[in-house]
Amino acid sequence: MAKRALWAGAGAIVFGSWIALARGLPPDGTLVPCPVRALTGVPCPGCGMTRALLALGRGDVGEGLALHPLSPLIAAEAMLAWILWGLVVFGWTPPPGRRALNVMLAANAVLLFTVWVVRWWAGTLPW
Repeated sequence: MAKRALWAGAGAIVFGSWIALARGLPPDGTLVPCPVRALTGVPCPGCGMTRALLALGRGDVGEGLALHPLSPLIAAEAMLAWILWGLVVFGWTPPPGRRALNVMLAANAVLLFTVWVVRWWAGTLPW
């Protein structure tokens, strides 16, 4: 029973915090600076992702996609990871293997870098 409460509580806190932040922060992202951009002056591969996820939290899918085209994928992966965590906590499925996690992380990194290069070449990075 404690595992279920922990799983449900963690999900409620994460989801509630995401919605609260999405509704409370200004849409121009002035309160969410990119540390890489602040230090180097160059937008990082994830630049715009925080603002895009907050836009998705507000229900503005168009703005989310405009800020970062991978934001729906990242949001979906986060939700699936939470569900998988719950399935593992309840003992309904074994935890994923380290190899599977490493492959997924590497695929995400390659996809993120590829989108960054394409956005840089197309001039659509959030400067």
